[in-house]
Amino acid sequence: MKNNTCGILDADLITVHLRAASKHEALAELAGMLADHNYIESEDRFIRSVLNREKNGSTALGFGLVIPHGESNTVSRSVLAIGISQHDIEWATPDQIPVRIIVLLAINSNRTDDLRIHHIQQVVSRLADEELINLLKKAGTKYDVIQLLTENE
Repeated sequence: MKNNTCGILDADLITVHLRAASKHEALAELAGMLADHNYIESEDRFIRSVLNREKNGSTALGFGLVIPHGESNTVSRSVLAIGISQHDIEWATPDQIPVRIIVLLAINSNRTDDLRIHHIQQVVSRLADEELINLLKKAGTKYDVIQLLTENE
């Protein structure tokens, strides 16, 4: 399996046991993972940037997947965190399908890591596939998630 993601899929930033029941809890849980691994300096400022972006429109792709994102100078390196839940998460979505997968993008506002952003875009573009989304919902481990997102790169 060839992996061109250049560290974008960090196993430490993936959970298949997201505990959150609401949008705010999910953002806090994933931002906590980012902070714990030094990808963001301030959880609060980063979450505010994500919520401000959410005001501009839904980041729901459908089929139970949302891709919230924040661009902030509190982000040290652009990366993504993935949370998969075994229960529905309260989140307004146009298709009314309960959210089970959250892919949180953390983008460095200085854009000093354009290659990383390119690799993030490659991963995100794969998420338009309903079959892949359904497979991700069933992933048993974070390594299953990485394998699903890097197959056939």
